[in-house]
Amino acid sequence: AVITQVSIANAALAGLPGKLGIGVVVCIALEFYMALSIARRIGFKISEDDLWTKFKDLSRIGAYFTFVGFITLFAFRHMLGFVFSIIPGVLPQTVIAEYIVTTFVGILFLQAYEQFNDKTFFPNKLI
Repeated sequence: AVITQVSIANAALAGLPGKLGIGVVVCIALEFYMALSIARRIGFKISEDDLWTKFKDLSRIGAYFTFVGFITLFAFRHMLGFVFSIIPGVLPQTVIAEYIVTTFVGILFLQAYEQFNDKTFFPNKLI
């Protein structure tokens, strides 16, 4: 549900007329919120006490949020440009491209967290 909500919010912000300006920062913040919400929903309990007691697991969590940061700050723009270029001009390109890419990134965050949450990066279920 959070993936769809963030996708619709990003699409609505992208569909507004004029320059995005602060809307870009809001979209990036929504992407981070989506990643954090997915991590909580999958099983990582984020609280101040819990974070310091799980210090040895912090490397996997740090790797996940580094991946999230890379996707939201760098790769999202390239994916958006790619999807924007393949949508026909008759449709509202910005809104549809934003929805498709945000949904894809949400599913990517979900799968990435499941991979980082396992003890190994190459679980047996994929092989």
